[in-house]
Amino acid sequence: MRRSSEVVFATTNANKYAEARGILAGFGIRARRLRRTLAEPQSTSLQVIAAAKARLAFSICRRPVVAEDAGLFVESLGGFPGPYSSYIASTIGNAGILRLVGRDRSARFVSVAAYCDGRTPRTFTGVVRGSISRREAGGGWGFDPIFRADGAGPYSDAGAKARSSHRVLALGRFARWYLRNL
Repeated sequence: MRRSSEVVFATTNANKYAEARGILAGFGIRARRLRRTLAEPQSTSLQVIAAAKARLAFSICRRPVVAEDAGLFVESLGGFPGPYSSYIASTIGNAGILRLVGRDRSARFVSVAAYCDGRTPRTFTGVVRGSISRREAGGGWGFDPIFRADGAGPYSDAGAKARSSHRVLALGRFARWYLRNL
């Protein structure tokens, strides 16, 4: 039996949902939103967190579901904020990261999309290497105004981010797998 090319995307973040919906639509996959705060395990692993959220979201909606977790990993800060990015963005924000970052400004954005259809979740990872800028550039949300992707420019440039973001890579990997396995 052929599954639908529709999935539920679990997030309370309207920006993340809009971004994910657009990415998946590019593959012909329709994303509906489950707007529910999901308990996250305390973990330093984005894979563990995303898989747990996908499992929990599936238990709520009983439909094929994708949950995503992402983090900004700054090398000079030992990978901080990593899986704590959402909390750090809401507390010290971009200005706080700019104050903390050292001479080594290298960083990476990592996204993990986890898919669950009632079985063991599958995870798909996207990584974009880059650096932390010296000051905020307008546009974007979250850490976008302070992240510059190697070879692609600032994430605050929506075009650059839309072509090659960590989320584009992770959800693209998911979408190709999903469509092959419908």
